Amino acid sequence: MKVPKNLKVIAAEWKVHSDFDVAGVDWENVERCYIKYNTLTIEYKDGATEWRAAEHDEFDLKWPEEIQAYEAFEGDDDQLNVIKPLENPYYGEEE
Repeated sequence: MKVPKNLKVIAAEWKVHSDFDVAGVDWENVERCYIKYNTLTIEYKDGATEWRAAEHDEFDLKWPEEIQAYEAFEGDDDQLNVIKPLENPYYGEEE
């Protein structure tokens, strides 16, 4: 596969699976919760904060799940023009 001359962006996406043990959390008193950097943050209505690390996570960053090639940056005509999905992880090599 030849690299297109108008290629500007290659975007890769990885899917990650993480499990968090939330046994014992009093959800009636939770103000909000979110996950960032693979850590579950639980903020309680009384101002207390609790952090829980993932118990089981699967990270395989060797190969992305999906690769897209774009011929224009976001903001160029308010859209990304997808050239095509890339299936070959060795992009640029002949198939």
